[in-house]
Formats: sequence, C-alpha cells, structure tokens
Amino acid sequence: MDLDIRQHLAKAKENKDCGALQSAYDLIKGAAVVGTGGRTPRIDPEWCVLCAEAGLQLGCLEISAACLKMYFEGNPPANQFLCQAYLCQGQLKSPPATGSVEDFEEAVMYFLKAIEISKQEPRLHFMVFNASVLYFQTVQPLLQPGRSLHLVPSLRQVVQSLEEVADQDHSWRAELMMHLITCLVDLKKVEDATSFAKVTEEFIKSHTPNLYPGLFTLLVRHHLSHSDVLLETSRQCTTLAVIYKMQELKNRLGGLNKDMLTKENSTRLEEIFHLLVDCSNEPATPLNSSPLQSSTPMQPSDRVAFLLELALLALQVKHQKVAADCLKELKLSGEATVSQRLVMECVQGEINLLKKEVKMNDYSKASVEARLKEIGKLDQWLQTAVREGGPQAVQAVCTTQWNLCLPLLQHNLRKCIKTPLLRVAQALEETQSMLLELRCQVHSELAVTEEEEGCLEASLTHLQKAMLLDNGTQQERLSSAFRLVQLRQTLYQTPSRIEDKAAKLMQQARDMPPQDKTDFRSVLVAVGLLLAPDDFQMVLDADDTSKIPAGGLGSGPVTQLAAKAQHHSTSIQRVEGHLDKQGSDTDHTEMVRLWATLAKTARKHEVWDVCRAACRFCLLYDDGRWKKTDTHNYLEGESCAQCLHGSSESQSFVHLLRLLAEIRFISAENKRRLKNVVIKQTQRI
Repeated sequence: MDLDIRQHLAKAKENKDCGALQSAYDLIKGAAVVGTGGRTPRIDPEWCVLCAEAGLQLGCLEISAACLKMYFEGNPPANQFLCQAYLCQGQLKSPPATGSVEDFEEAVMYFLKAIEISKQEPRLHFMVFNASVLYFQTVQPLLQPGRSLHLVPSLRQVVQSLEEVADQDHSWRAELMMHLITCLVDLKKVEDATSFAKVTEEFIKSHTPNLYPGLFTLLVRHHLSHSDVLLETSRQCTTLAVIYKMQELKNRLGGLNKDMLTKENSTRLEEIFHLLVDCSNEPATPLNSSPLQSSTPMQPSDRVAFLLELALLALQVKHQKVAADCLKELKLSGEATVSQRLVMECVQGEINLLKKEVKMNDYSKASVEARLKEIGKLDQWLQTAVREGGPQAVQAVCTTQWNLCLPLLQHNLRKCIKTPLLRVAQALEETQSMLLELRCQVHSELAVTEEEEGCLEASLTHLQKAMLLDNGTQQERLSSAFRLVQLRQTLYQTPSRIEDKAAKLMQQARDMPPQDKTDFRSVLVAVGLLLAPDDFQMVLDADDTSKIPAGGLGSGPVTQLAAKAQHHSTSIQRVEGHLDKQGSDTDHTEMVRLWATLAKTARKHEVWDVCRAACRFCLLYDDGRWKKTDTHNYLEGESCAQCLHGSSESQSFVHLLRLLAEIRFISAENKRRLKNVVIKQTQRI
C-alpha cells in the first residue's frame, strides 16, 4: 500500500492532479480505519503529513486538514515529520489580511512549536529558518502601526531561536531584528527598542553592513540614539546624510500641520535635493572600501529611491519647485524601474494641480474639471500598474488617486469619481494590499455613493467589506451605517426599536422631493417625538408665540416681550430633565448621532424650529462624558481584545466630540438667525 500511496502522491505533485491526491487520501484513510478496528495499520503515519503537504500545495485544504487531524490523533513523536506537520497546520490556519489578531496568533503558535522542536536536534536546525520564513509571511498584515505591537513576543522568540542555532543567513536575521525594533516601538517599549537597536547595530556592522542604512533610518525616525551620535554618523557618507536629513524633516512635519510650508522646511528640502544632485558626481568606489566610509558614492538605485521619496515629501508640504526638480532629475537619470516610473506619473499629476493652483477648498467649475482630468489620467495609470507595475506601484497609484478624490467626496460630486474609486478598491483587493485603512475608507465612501444612487445591495456589500477591513476604530460608525441601509431595504416593515423607527423616518424625509416642505416638516417633527415623546413638542413650541395662552401677551410692547420670554423659558426647561427620564439601557452614543442627524437634516431643508430643538437635545449629551483618553501603553501580557477595544473606544469618542462641536456651530448659527428675526420684530413693535 505504501507504494500505491507514493505513486498517487507523485502523480498529484507532477501533474497537479487533485484526483490522484484524493486516491492517496482514500488509501490513507482506509488504513487508518483498519487500525482503529484493532488490526495493525499497514502504513506509516508520516504519509498523512506528506499527503497534507501535497494538499496544501494543490489547494485541497479539506484533504490537508483531514490528514493532519489523523496524524495528530496518533500522538506522533517529536521528529522532523511533526515539525513539518506543525508548519503545514500553521499555513492552513493563516488568516487573510482582514483576520483578527487572535486568528494570527493561532497560526503563529504552530510555527513556534515547530521551531522549539527543531532547535533541539542539530540536523533539524534548517527547519528553524524555514519556520521563520513561513512565520514572517503569515504575520505581514500585522506589520503596521497599531498592530505590530502584538508580534513582540513571537518575533522575539523567532529572532532568539535563529541566534541559538547560529543560522548563517545574516541578512534574513538582520531584517527580522529591524522589524522587532519597530514592533517594540509600537508597543511603547522605547527603552527595550533602544537597547535592542544597539545589539542589532553591532550585528549588522559585523555581518551585513550593506543593511546599515535601513537600521539608521529606524534610529533617526524613532530617536533610538543620542542626537549628536546620529549627527556624527550621518557625516560618514552621503547616503546616511540624506537619510538623517529626510527623517528629521519627517519627524518635524509629524508635529505640525502637514500642509504648512515654512521657510525652514523649504530650506531643508532644498538641502536634501542638492545632496542628491551632488552625489551623482562622486568618484567610483574603491573595491576594498567599507560601506560606511565617506568615499562611498550612492548607488544609482538608492539615489532614484531617495529622489522619489523627496518628491513625495515636497508634495506633502506643497513645495512645487523641489517636487518638479526631483522629477526632472529622475527623468534624466534613466534608472527608474517600471514601478518607479508609475509613481513619477503620480507626482506629475499632483504637480499639475499645484501649477493650476487648484486648492482643496476651491470648488469652482474650472478647478473641479482640472482635478477630474488628473483623476482620469491616474485611472489609466492604475490600469497600467495592475498589468505591469506590481503591488508597490499599484499601492502608490491608489494612494495618490485617493488623495486627489478626497475633495470631491461631496453630495453633488461623488458620483463623478465612483468609477475611479471602484477601480482603486478592486486593484487593492486583487493585490491583497496591506493598506487596510485606505481600503476600508474607499469601501466606506463607495457605500455612501451607492446609497445615494439607490443601489442598496451594492452599498451593503461595500459596508460589509469595510467592516472586515476595519481595525476596530470605525466599527461603530460602519455598523450603524449598515443597519440604516438595511432599514431602507425593509420599506414596508415597521422596526421594533424606537431608534430604528426614527432613523427610518429620517431616511424617508431625505427621499422626499424638495417641493413637499409641509410633509417634510411633519416627518421631522415625528422623528423628534419618537426620540423625546414627552418633551420635544414643548421645546419645539418655545419660539412659537401662537402657543401662548389667549390674553397672556398683554397689550403693551414690554408686556408682550415679557410674556414671550416667559413662554420660551418655561418650554426650554423641559429639556433639562430629559436625560433623567431615559432608561439605563439607552445607548447614548446612538442617541447623539440620531439627534445630530435630525438637526443637520432640518438645517439643510431650512426647518429652523426643528433644527433648534434637535440641537438643544443633542447638546444635552455634551456634559463631559465623552473624553479622549490618553495614548494607551500596551503591555505584552495584555489581551489583543483589550488593546483593540481601547483603541476603538478612544476613536469613537473623538468622532463624537467632533460631531458635538459641529452641532454647537449649527446651534450658534441658528441662534444668530433667530436673534436677527427677533430684532426685526422688535423694531416693528
């Protein structure tokens, strides 16, 4: 039987034949059944591992999982096959980029088990390296700010294991060590990061000095060494000097308005540019020179990468001249790759907008058309990037396209950029991009566009994708939007929750034609009565003099004004006790959003009394309960759920504070308008 299984597996691998794999699996399964019946199995359990590996390669994941289950149930010994089984299981458990941190940790556990077994036996040391590669491929989606902190324990174990077995691939070890530094910084363990950076620096200088610029970038970016030491090191060669000045400028911009171009920033950009221009005239490198010696010229590929990075940095602060000069140098060099040339086209597009002085707050017909023209060009370049440029080029074009589209995400303009954004979403999805936040934002905006056009199914699809891509910070907003679109779908069903009834009525009001102003007001009033059945009508009548009892106005002007003031004061007092009447299970966050939506909807359609009343109820919640918490210092032992919950909650509070600030502006605008009306009435009296 062993021979039959071997032949089937060989055929499956050579011809990518899933049928042959199924035949091998059937033989293995049959032998296992015989074994459980009390008879001696006629095959070695290692065949389960080999079949599982073949199933993984051919995409037959069910067969692979079943084989591994049979293998583990036999309590196998700690040998090479068990390591292979753990590696296979880790790959099977590897989640997509949108997976939760817990899902990634489950997969990582199997890689670490394989590493621990492999370390014990010198002849298995090669598997430590194999496991580290598979580990890194799996956790790549977590290698971004806010998520990489979860990798510190496992990545530290991988790095230490490679050191224990004295793995000879020093470049690979150096790369992992630099990633560990970044993860420690993300965990807010700056002292640990600084200490480990010194170890990494010694290792790189001894074994892979060509990787030192990458480490030096981290040292400057995260301030992991004394400033005078970093400055002195930067003087050793042009490459380090450019890195130092570039990172220092980025750090400076990180604490300022990113669109602000000061004289000092302009000078720094020009200094970096002149360094990159002058370095092209340096003499050739002696063969025996050290990579850190001042005589070493910059490699052409590095110079192109720096020029491109500088151009993007110049565009960030709207420095058109430096960006244009960098682009000119890049074209003259002729060294740019296909991907880099595509990024150059992105730079050219943004420069074109700057030349025409098209600002984000300028919505004239000419400026909108100019922006749409550049968006159209980028749309073509994106299609080229998908065909020829590779994932990095696709991401660069998509990011630039998103930035150009942002100012047009307005009610009457977003339909013009629907197709380009759809291509951005599709391209990022096909390349399995790690720009999860960008992908989430794109799908979120496409959902709004589809909803405005009445395509509710498409809107729900985009919202579902956005929720999968979200890291937790947008969860509340996205789930609320998803529920509202679902309510629109159930046109002839009455929701059970009062909040859902109010949301559905507001949506019906938005869908009403502009000429139906009378019906529109009655619907908005009905929403207010649902949210505050005992108090809304009284507050709404505060400015309505017709609600003053007959004879209460008196005859003289002063008496009339006093009666109006008394009526207004009595009506407004009903607001104060509104929160006390709410039940303990009331979702205050949802109520804030509903009142804010009612206020903004009423303002848009100039139903001023409803707008004023809604603002008053909404601002009741601005009582100090929403506070932006300080940056959370994550602990290695803290659960991922706790970390993500803290981040999500803090971000939710930020959105609520912005919303309340917006309502305060609307309320102030409304009061000023009402004051002008009262003054005119007083003048007539």
